[in-house]
Amino acid sequence: MQYPTEPDLTIKPGERVVSFDYPERIDYYIEGIVEDIMESRECGVRLYKIIVQWRCVGGVRSPSVLSYEFAPVNGTPMMFGGPTRGVIRVPE
Repeated sequence: MQYPTEPDLTIKPGERVVSFDYPERIDYYIEGIVEDIMESRECGVRLYKIIVQWRCVGGVRSPSVLSYEFAPVNGTPMMFGGPTRGVIRVPE
């Protein structure tokens, strides 16, 4: 698995995804199903609402207790430049 070089703008609800925590680290991520794409009331950006099934911390992958995480939709401008691109579709 690799951190993407370009944002995938086609991810939609119902798809299995991996969301990386850090661009420089592929050993920290969550894996799950996109439940919704929603607008954040706090910061006004669109977010993927992901039902988390697996967590990988420092390269150790383990099942997740039912939880949700929110990741910015790919293509969202980042504070220090460039678009977000840390959510990738998991091939079936």
